[in-house]
Amino acid sequence: MATNPVQRQFSGLARALVQHGLLAEAEAEALQDHAAASNSTFVDQILVSKRMTAMELAEFTSRTFGVPLLDLNAFDLAQIPRDWVDTKMLVLRRVLPLHKRGNRLFVGLRGPVLRGWAMVIELAVEAAAAELRLREIGPQSQTYRKHFLRLDGLGVRDLIWRGDDLLVLAGPTMDLDGPVRVFRWRGVTNLGRETITPRDELEVLLDVPFGDGADHAEGMTLLGDGESPASLLVVYDSPAAGRKAGATEVFADVFTLPD
Repeated sequence: MATNPVQRQFSGLARALVQHGLLAEAEAEALQDHAAASNSTFVDQILVSKRMTAMELAEFTSRTFGVPLLDLNAFDLAQIPRDWVDTKMLVLRRVLPLHKRGNRLFVGLRGPVLRGWAMVIELAVEAAAAELRLREIGPQSQTYRKHFLRLDGLGVRDLIWRGDDLLVLAGPTMDLDGPVRVFRWRGVTNLGRETITPRDELEVLLDVPFGDGADHAEGMTLLGDGESPASLLVVYDSPAAGRKAGATEVFADVFTLPD
């Protein structure tokens, strides 16, 4: 596809739209100025100005930046199982992010945070006929191991593997506005015992933005082909109005991770 040279320095989405001839430089500059003046986003201004539809913008972003595009209209909601989990129990006990490696399952607790320490429970399973059984992996033949992490007083909202390390999405234990960070917990694959990991052994990879009563980060996944710098896709509960585009489209954030 032919592209147009860009004289003015733009970054990210604005630059890509200008390079592909979908926006003039003056239009991109005006939209960025309007976004700054109204405390909104560049995406908001594109949609409000009707330069592109939400679907056109989502498809362009997916093709240009290699970001997966999930269209909720493709799901048949009537075929999705319902009532498999008691929603009252989820609210009472807090939803737990899970992540596994081999036969090991790591369960991150969003709360409670005990005197500033968050907890991750490690389980191991083995096949027994048609069932899975918990193995004895903890002290005194317990079927679990406890891991305590100093996450700046935050609880665990999601976990994901990156090599031998676990990335931890940490945020407030309740449905509140507050700091959200992604920590790197190193060498988790090789853990063979219960651990206590102080703050200075956890690396903060990034601070995730949060809104006023909105944009509470709840999930993450890695993007990339293994060769380019890894990116992290973060999705939000209670998305702000600027993230919504129609009845079924919601914009997430993509962050470049340090090595």
